Amino acid sequence: AFFAIPQKPVKVGDTWKAVFTSKNNEIDLSNNMLCKLESVDDEKYKISFTGDLFAKEGATIEKEGMKMVVSKMDGKMSGTLLLDKKSSWVKSSDNLGNLNMEIEADMNGTKMPMESKIDMVYKTTNEAAPKK
Repeated sequence: AFFAIPQKPVKVGDTWKAVFTSKNNEIDLSNNMLCKLESVDDEKYKISFTGDLFAKEGATIEKEGMKMVVSKMDGKMSGTLLLDKKSSWVKSSDNLGNLNMEIEADMNGTKMPMESKIDMVYKTTNEAAPKK
């Protein structure tokens, strides 16, 4: 979520780009996000973001004798981030995304094409864990 914090001061309605790399199963995933300061009140900053994800074609994953070569890996992500105004810590974050993959798996010389489409929904909150 910290990618969405602007590098310089912004006003409500301002937008900025956040470009960064993350890892997905040892593959570098490029993230190109457009962020916007939606609102500010006495307690929090509200930032929205939307953008694209993609991996370099030909990237590989090797695990336990199996090699997988990425033909295509791309997707979209969007969400909202609420930052505490006093601490700048995440109060909550709601994220939606999808990831599309085309991979060729090589298991001891046997090659098999694979496709995968993943829808992602996740929420982060800064609340105490429930007591047992």
